[in-house]
Amino acid sequence: MICIEHHWQPAGELCHAVEGTLPAGPHRAGEPLTTLCGQRITAAEPSALNWMWPTCAECLRAAGRMPETGP
Repeated sequence: MICIEHHWQPAGELCHAVEGTLPAGPHRAGEPLTTLCGQRITAAEPSALNWMWPTCAECLRAAGRMPETGP
């Protein structure tokens, strides 16, 4: 069984990780969300292009998908 602890959401020209499973449908444009990196963001209007935005490096670290850098 797959356990998803977070999902990804484009906002502020970055893709951020948001805690919890993906809701039944996409987040509404303008919906306020708190990211794994601790930012309070506003969800972007869903589009094919905004999924190409760069991924937030701090969210990647918080999600355990990028190793910590240096001492």
